[in-house]
Amino acid sequence: MPSGCPTSQRGGPRSRRGPGRGSIERHIDDSCKSSRHQQMEGRFVKSVIAASVVVFLMAGSARAQLMPPCKNFDRSSTDGAPQFVRDYLDDPTVLSVGVCSSGGITLYYGAGNLVRDGNVCRYSDYELTLSPASPPRLERKATRAQTYMLISESSTCPSLQAINYTATNDVPQDVFVHLARVWHDALSSPESFDRMSPESFDRMSRAFDPAVPRRLKNAILQGKSDHLSMRIVTVHGNLGLWKSYMLDIADPDQSDRFYAVIVSSWFGQTYGISAVYAGIY
Repeated sequence: MPSGCPTSQRGGPRSRRGPGRGSIERHIDDSCKSSRHQQMEGRFVKSVIAASVVVFLMAGSARAQLMPPCKNFDRSSTDGAPQFVRDYLDDPTVLSVGVCSSGGITLYYGAGNLVRDGNVCRYSDYELTLSPASPPRLERKATRAQTYMLISESSTCPSLQAINYTATNDVPQDVFVHLARVWHDALSSPESFDRMSPESFDRMSRAFDPAVPRRLKNAILQGKSDHLSMRIVTVHGNLGLWKSYMLDIADPDQSDRFYAVIVSSWFGQTYGISAVYAGIY
């Protein structure tokens, strides 16, 4: 806060009240108003990020607990697959079928429609249901598909078995490209990570544990960048001109843990890392 900003008559800082609950006294000069507005804005943005991170981490933990173990089949690997799975794989647009069983409950998932758009490869993952027909057959459920994306410079899209694509949770393709570039640049060297780390976001970085980005930087220093894959991206904050996205980054040292990297965007053009959290599945 600029020097000379007035305090309350009681000697402590004057309380700041949000819209509808009063206002800062008019005699505070413009510079103080600007500083306090920035502080309030910073706290609000940090609150949005923190709340969204909690929801995201809880959702990740819930997914890990609720998702039964799966076995994936494709046309090159159908050993042990039921006939209805083999029949479904006869469709040339289908890439694979996942069969997930636990406690007498079996879930089915399909992956298909692998396409290339520029240097982005993408495919859809969707739920399947087993019809009661005789013989039984797999049918696609009327639920929303999940889109997976990957930036690839090769002439053909890599197979799902060769490399992990990123679940995009309705993040537009152009935004995904920006996020992928931000993460690629951050991993290119420890110096690049420093330039893009939360420490460069003055008002927001003070709310976060600096030990977490340091551990992430150490992984880069140890040459583990290839294992810091971007598994999930999701929109988690939208304040109009300011938006933020969360990247689920694999922890190369512990398979049940991940880094939740927050990337903020101003005006849809300027992207940078604004926070890093540690998460556990």
